[in-house]
Amino acid sequence: IWELRSVEVIELWKKEWKTLDLTDLSRYVLADYAKAFMMYDLVPQILKAPQNPDFPDADFTNFTEYKAFIQAFTNAGWQLVQHHYLLLGNAAYFHSKNGNAVKICLKNGLALNDKNPLLLNLKAMFLKSEGSYQEAGATYHEAFRNGLTMDNYLQYLIELNNRIESYQGVLDTVKQFHIRHTPTLKSMFFKARALFKFHRDDEALAVLNEALQDFPLHSRSYAPWMYHYRMIINKRKRNYTQYFLDQQAEINYYVDGDDDYFDTTNLAVETIFEQGEYEECYKYAIYNHEQGKLTEELYPIFQWICFYDFLLEKPDDLQDPTEANINKQPETFEDFRNNGLIYWMLDDHTAATESLMVAASKSVNKAIYLKLALTCAKEGFKNSLSLTICETIRKEVPEAREFKTDYTYAQILNDEHRHEEAYKALLDVLKSYPERSFFEFPKDYNFLLHILKNNVKAMENMSAYTKYISMLLSRDTPIENQLREQQELSKLQSEEDLFLQHNLMENLVRFNFELYPEEQEELKEMKMRIKAAHFA
Repeated sequence: IWELRSVEVIELWKKEWKTLDLTDLSRYVLADYAKAFMMYDLVPQILKAPQNPDFPDADFTNFTEYKAFIQAFTNAGWQLVQHHYLLLGNAAYFHSKNGNAVKICLKNGLALNDKNPLLLNLKAMFLKSEGSYQEAGATYHEAFRNGLTMDNYLQYLIELNNRIESYQGVLDTVKQFHIRHTPTLKSMFFKARALFKFHRDDEALAVLNEALQDFPLHSRSYAPWMYHYRMIINKRKRNYTQYFLDQQAEINYYVDGDDDYFDTTNLAVETIFEQGEYEECYKYAIYNHEQGKLTEELYPIFQWICFYDFLLEKPDDLQDPTEANINKQPETFEDFRNNGLIYWMLDDHTAATESLMVAASKSVNKAIYLKLALTCAKEGFKNSLSLTICETIRKEVPEAREFKTDYTYAQILNDEHRHEEAYKALLDVLKSYPERSFFEFPKDYNFLLHILKNNVKAMENMSAYTKYISMLLSRDTPIENQLREQQELSKLQSEEDLFLQHNLMENLVRFNFELYPEEQEELKEMKMRIKAAHFA
């Protein structure tokens, strides 16, 4: 049978061997083969109920009789019966999940030999699955003292420490295992997970990279979990290119419809939302929603996207949020993020902004949620909150500053009539983002230049004011109120310069701006004065 493929052995068992009166030895060979290939469903089919060992009476009185007793005791078959219970117990533990069957096999097997390391190991695994972690640990130690190999002992301790969330215990045990044994994908996974739980992301990432590069990644291995943890670390590091590569690699291990598949796509909903790619986020969210797999904490994101981007169709069965959806005692990042989005949809921009600011303080992607809070505050015309957010970005996450945030900061300072600060901030925008400053605004009405002009005027910096108004008038089609503004300036600074005042007023006529009656008279008078003075 060891020379055949496992599928061929299964077919032979189903079609021929199961109908034969096989010897006990043949059945043990087949059961061992099934266990070796983890075909635990076959083990109970192959093995019948074990026969009780036929122990001899211990009534010897001399060495010859003692020798005969030992020989009879050895041949009583109690070792095979223990093995029989071990095979059935493993099948119940790994396949049928029948706890009662496991207990019976352990009870009967350990009654024959309470020091059997393999049965003790099965007992420890069963206790661990039942949540009896201290008793499981003691049983692992007992199994090791009675012959369980060091490699197996350490691997089981790694799993136990992971289950009880003793992550330092995991790291210590993995270290001992790697001293004695070549690292395995399993040991590397638990090491990476423990480092991840300690938020030692760089170290965890190094272990994951090494493992995913150096080991075969079978479908039933720890590979998909390793991709999942690497996804989360790359999300924290905002390395979205690698994140999406790992997402696809992990999904390839799953069948569409598996819970693991939707766990991964739900994580993608949050990640794409944080990138601001709302249309792509919508695709993931609506698919998971239609399959009934979108997690509850992601619904505010889905609702907000439908609310915020009116081009994306809102499903008929997606309810609008109400006050009842607000978490009155928020604690986690998700609580505050979701409250912020719900308040936003309810048009309470102050509460929404404040919740998103708290969410930002609890998020590893702080800048993303500060910018989202800034958008909310601006939409609600909450200048004070907007300024606070801008200043927080500049102070706490300066690497996240960009043209939009810096220009918004200057714009709000201008709206608050803090002219000197606004002017300084605008000059900083010009220096930091020269290309954006020139191309961001429509040519027919340059808001940036306009705000610069207004601030220097308020600061009574007439030299700068003249410069900016001249720049605005230098375009092909100047705006009427700017021409009139220049007129007023010329009257103050160049009262006797009739040619300048005349030409500015003529420009109004040339660009088809209607003159007021008094301006028509003023232009007529200027022409007469110029004619008398220069063309008489």
